[in-house]
Amino acid sequence: MNTLLSLQFLETFCSKKFKKDIKFDNINPWRRAISGDLTSAFSTFKKDEDRKINFVNRDRFIETLYNAKFTPEPAGYKKITETDLQKGDLSQWMSKQETGTRQSCAIPYELYVNGKLNRDKSNFEIHLEASKQQFGELAAGAPFRVYAIGKHKALKNKNEFEVNRSWNYTVAAGHQLVDTWKLSDFDTGAYHLRVYGPNGFYREFMGDNNGSDIEISCHYQKQKGVTGNIELLLSNKEQKDIDIEIIDNAYGNPMVSHTINAHQRNKSIVLNLKKSSNWYDFTVRRKNSNELQRFAGHVETGGESITDPAMGKKKLYRMDFNELQSYSA
Repeated sequence: MNTLLSLQFLETFCSKKFKKDIKFDNINPWRRAISGDLTSAFSTFKKDEDRKINFVNRDRFIETLYNAKFTPEPAGYKKITETDLQKGDLSQWMSKQETGTRQSCAIPYELYVNGKLNRDKSNFEIHLEASKQQFGELAAGAPFRVYAIGKHKALKNKNEFEVNRSWNYTVAAGHQLVDTWKLSDFDTGAYHLRVYGPNGFYREFMGDNNGSDIEISCHYQKQKGVTGNIELLLSNKEQKDIDIEIIDNAYGNPMVSHTINAHQRNKSIVLNLKKSSNWYDFTVRRKNSNELQRFAGHVETGGESITDPAMGKKKLYRMDFNELQSYSA
């Protein structure tokens, strides 16, 4: 993969320098779709900007490396017991994220993943997209992995169930994919799916065929380009009003409630992400229900940002799924 990135960087650099279209024939379309050319690792040059480069203190760095040889070997291990596993909280033994944030370069991701029940509520449909609208030909495609949480019918034997079955997808820039899951393939008859993508991108869908006829789609607010905020579009197909709650899982914003009127289409709700540097992690759920959709990630605007501030804090506001279920109850 490192060779692939380097080759694509050379393609871009040489094409710009010599004003020729230079391509390596041995890089196939799939590899191009999931990997970049390293140009997003560089900051944008601004001619009139007096930008000081903070060079690494070589002596201090070498001293740190040398002193590592005197560091005691890791100790204090604890064997995790069956009781510990049943408690479910293993955070005290997990590696800790280093506190603080760092500057992060712009990445040309404009990814959308939204899901909904089909008309007869027998299947749940997920729509995956890597858009080129914001970044044009510089836009990046993305790999996605979908997990069925709990027990789902096995791939090879439909009479058996397997735990946390998964599916892999690749969406090239400017393309879309759609896939469906039968509710009857889940052992409980209720769907529970999680979608993972690059750069902290995450979606979660949970419900059953008794759920409401409400469609939720998550987009990036646009006003002559992406603003850095999230825009939710909600449509109510029922003949009665539906009350929904939006819960911030990571950045300390208060819960907000909204009413989606009967037969209302595309009600717009904008979530301001300025305080969290365009990072988001929130859950939308119907009031007094376990039916929910969760959205997390970072809105890329084409400008530099910072790493996830929630990951960089000692105390996180992020709720795990068990806490969310307790909250719903």
